Amino acid sequence: MHQDQGATEKKTSGPLHEIRRLRDEVRLDIHLASRDLQDQWRRLEKRLSPASRMAREIKGATGEALDSVTRELRALRTKLHERRRARPLLKRGDVTSE
Repeated sequence: MHQDQGATEKKTSGPLHEIRRLRDEVRLDIHLASRDLQDQWRRLEKRLSPASRMAREIKGATGEALDSVTRELRALRTKLHERRRARPLLKRGDVTSE
């Protein structure tokens, strides 16, 4: 393997691992989210496979696409966690005033 190729693969494996981890975490939380966050997740999820594929296919390319998707995943995860803390889960049969 060429030395530059190995360095590029190391640079992309870290962000790809984080994207996968964040994706899995958001998937676990999304079913509890409001409709607007669910819609945001659907739009973002469509970008995950192409971003991962691009990272694998394009050696030496900048990580801008990966950085963008990672930032969006982190922001969505933060929103999910903030909303969960602000609105505790209701038990079956509970009624809200909303």
